[in-house]
Amino acid sequence: MPGRGDSRYRFCLHGAAILSTKPHNGEDVFNTLQEIYDKRSGAAHGSNASADEKIAIDSRRLLAKAIHTIVDLIQDKKLNFSQVNGKIAKAVERYVRFKVTSCSQ
Repeated sequence: MPGRGDSRYRFCLHGAAILSTKPHNGEDVFNTLQEIYDKRSGAAHGSNASADEKIAIDSRRLLAKAIHTIVDLIQDKKLNFSQVNGKIAKAVERYVRFKVTSCSQ
């Protein structure tokens, strides 16, 4: 995740914005991403937490869906790379800001 601040929050927020297909499932996606991030963080920092096969399966499924959605957004010209030097993470960050600000109007 680009920039400073809480990577966990940005990972979950940006992921939910990309992966939520219906207005009512955004919070579920956000919560699942929190769980995935926490497991990853625990493993990276030496936690003795046991491996969770469901989390591994969910992670791979959501990664595949995120890649598919990002490709669709690129094809639909909803992700703009011209102002972010071709960086996908920055383009997604701008997409999230646009999505949030356009919903409030």
